[in-house]
Amino acid sequence: MTALKKPKATKCSNHHAIRLITHTVKLVARILKRGIENKIENIMLKMVSEQTMGTDEELCVCFMDGQKAFYSVNWTKLMQILKETGID
Repeated sequence: MTALKKPKATKCSNHHAIRLITHTVKLVARILKRGIENKIENIMLKMVSEQTMGTDEELCVCFMDGQKAFYSVNWTKLMQILKETGID
């Protein structure tokens, strides 16, 4: 299915704006995801496992389907948290 208003459209004005916004948001989300993963993935896993080894508690890991969760993100809050934690 195409989002073009006109066949072989080469200008943004020839596309449906809502479709362009969706693609832009997904691109920004991918960039944020890479930045977050690079900075915190190893650190967080190490911290959680070290804290668990010091107690008699079990370590449980939950994997999230990021694609399904994408549409339920509070973007304003996410940007605030990223800024506070120093993630570009």
